[in-house]
Order: sequence, then structure tokens, then C-alpha cells
Amino acid sequence: MFPALLQGDNAISSIGEQLHKIARVKDHFDAVLIIRGGGGDIGLQAYNNYDLARNIAVSPIPVLTGIGHASNRTVSDMVAYKDVITPTDLAYYIVEKFELFEAYLQYAGEKLAQYASNSLQNHFKQLEYSMNSLVLHSRSLLQTYRAGLSQISDVTPLHARQKLKSEKIAMERIAEKIDLLSPENILKRGYSITYHHGKIVNDAETLQDGDEIVTRLYSGNFHSRVEKK
Repeated sequence: MFPALLQGDNAISSIGEQLHKIARVKDHFDAVLIIRGGGGDIGLQAYNNYDLARNIAVSPIPVLTGIGHASNRTVSDMVAYKDVITPTDLAYYIVEKFELFEAYLQYAGEKLAQYASNSLQNHFKQLEYSMNSLVLHSRSLLQTYRAGLSQISDVTPLHARQKLKSEKIAMERIAEKIDLLSPENILKRGYSITYHHGKIVNDAETLQDGDEIVTRLYSGNFHSRVEKK
């Protein structure tokens, strides 16, 4: 994707230029692979160069090398994120990472599914327990209220009869008081009521000499004339 000279005098500047290009678009990539097939030890001298090794070390994304040599390890290999012998080995390494990541995802998915299943089962158990508790509590409340209502229904008629009896006695006493205070009974005890022009006289100052008055007794009335107050 970013071809460069991988050996010779221009390899250092060529690889360095491509690393700078990749750094400008680093958000589009996960890693940089520097790979070449075969070649003698003489062609590896460029990978011991300080500037190239520095560009690899400060790369904003990991640099992986598969330069294709078995006997010598260059400075670039040492500062790289990962170094292997051949491009094929590097491909195996990357594929293995994908397989491990896929296995981890599968494991995580299974654990998540298991956790979700267990969580649902626990919630169902809690819900079932809550429902059973609610039913038992409701039944207990109903039994308590029924017992209370039954007791009230047994006691209410007795209380009602006692209340009616006491009210009847009170009414009889009131009736006796009313009867004692009735005008007939008062007149019967010797009292009288005096009227002037049909109105009860309770103050002598309201009468004048010569006024005709009517006096009511328990039995009968009589008329009089005021002589003197």
C-alpha cells in the first residue's frame, strides 16, 4: 500500500518518507508492516541506520518487521513493536492475533449469553417469589379483615340494642321534664297566667289603672280590672 525501496543506499530515505506519509493518515490504519523477501546481509545495513530506526521507534502506530533474514537482527528489528524472520511468519502472527481475538469475542459472547440467561432466571425467580409473597400477604390481610368484620357483625347488634335502650331512657327522661314544665302542670300547682290584649303580662309596669286583664287558671279563666299597682 506504501511501496518503498527496501535495500540499497536509497532505502533509508524511501522507507522514512513512506513512514511520514502513513503518520499523516494514521487514523486509517492499525499497524505498519515492513516486509521484504530474502536478500543478503549486505542489504540489511540500511536497517541499522539511526534515522530509520528512530522513525520506526516514534511511529504513532505499531511497526512490525519481517525483513527476511535468519541470522542477523538489525536495530530496526529491536525498536519495532514486533519482529519476525519472514513476511510469511509475520502473516501467521497477524492471523493468529485475529484468531485469538475472534476466540475471545466468541468466549465473551458465550459468557454474556450465559450471564444474560442467569440474570433472567434470577429475575424470574425473584418475580415469582414476589408474586407468591404478594398472594400470601393478600390472603393474610383478607383473613384478618374478614375476622374483624365477623367480630364487628357479632358485636354491632348488641351495641345497637344497648345504644337504643340508653337513648330510649334518655328520651323518657326528657319527656318527663317536658311534661313537668308544661303550662298545664304549672297551672295545676296553683300558678296562673295573666293576659292583656292577648299578650302574657310578666311586668306590672306595662299595665295602667283601669286596664282589663284576663287571668288563666288550671281550670277556667276570669276577667279583672286594674285598680292599683
